[in-house]
Amino acid sequence: MSLPPDNRPTPVTAFDHALKAFLDDLFAAQPVWATQIGFHAHDDRWPDMTEAGRSARLAMLRDHAGRLGALASTDLSADEQIDRGVVAEAIEGMIFEDEQLREHAWDSLSYVWQAGSGLFGLLAREVEFAVGDQAATRAHAQQSCARQLEVGDDVFHDRAARRALGRHVGELELDQLV
Repeated sequence: MSLPPDNRPTPVTAFDHALKAFLDDLFAAQPVWATQIGFHAHDDRWPDMTEAGRSARLAMLRDHAGRLGALASTDLSADEQIDRGVVAEAIEGMIFEDEQLREHAWDSLSYVWQAGSGLFGLLAREVEFAVGDQAATRAHAQQSCARQLEVGDDVFHDRAARRALGRHVGELELDQLV
């Protein structure tokens, strides 16, 4: 399958390189979001919503927060200093979501939202579907139900998730997922 090339500007400054590296990893970790904002290189993928995926995202976010924080303010333009602050706050929010909120561990509808958003992001594009887009849509549809149900089952049986929640994920919640 042929997906669109990366058409972002070539990084020039140290901040540009750090930002591009962060976005590369973020788009790979959150492919549905990447599709929604118009970056289509990961249209054929789903995010890893397992505990291992959550741990990997947290490690990636912390790594990029450290890289951005390590950039010397004297090496950044005034605009880049502001942008670094904005990106750092966004990363802090993402860490909070994955570490504290953990919505996927207690809200089965978040899986439904993920599946619906992933498919809608492809189907609602205002371009004529090319062969690659049809293949990406087909790949999403084929993987969607099986993958989301598999992850939902992992959450239901995952002792770490139950400990984090302090309770079992209810059967009603799993029925909503189905």
